[in-house]
Amino acid sequence: MPFRGSLLSFVLLPVIVSGVLFLEILMVLRRRLKDFFWPKHNHPKGGLNAIYMGGIIVPILIGMLLMVIVFSIERFLTVRKALGNGSVSDFIRRVQYHLANRNVDSALSECDKQRGSVANVMKAGLRRYKEMINNSELNTDQKVLAIQKEVEEATALELPMLQKNPKFRDELRLSMRVV
Repeated sequence: MPFRGSLLSFVLLPVIVSGVLFLEILMVLRRRLKDFFWPKHNHPKGGLNAIYMGGIIVPILIGMLLMVIVFSIERFLTVRKALGNGSVSDFIRRVQYHLANRNVDSALSECDKQRGSVANVMKAGLRRYKEMINNSELNTDQKVLAIQKEVEEATALELPMLQKNPKFRDELRLSMRVV
């Protein structure tokens, strides 16, 4: 599995931390603001006792906990989708191998197999490169500029999804250097 440590860092860790903070804040507020927020009558003796005694802050903390869980799952799924199928570094090595052997079609098929943000940017650049190989009207500098422009446009389309994770942003920049 190419996504090492993702479950711990993107889902479990924020959930555990927010749960601990939830309980700690609840205990501190209960001690300090007992007379202000909490009623002074008999409490139910069930499983919801802590929520009942927590007062007005409990729904806010539960809402924050749910937000952390939802955002953690969303980031995990987004980054997982951006990686594509397999390792990104292996993918870049395979594309470099095909380009070293002047086989652009095989490199494009590798991009189709990978299906990630890096593969999409790479595919856009390779398509433009394939068009520029047979173009005799432009000089070399104009061809390079056209390829760079295509890669920058593809990156601009893919990058907003990854803005919160700089590791993948760096891999996209690496893919721009390969083309």
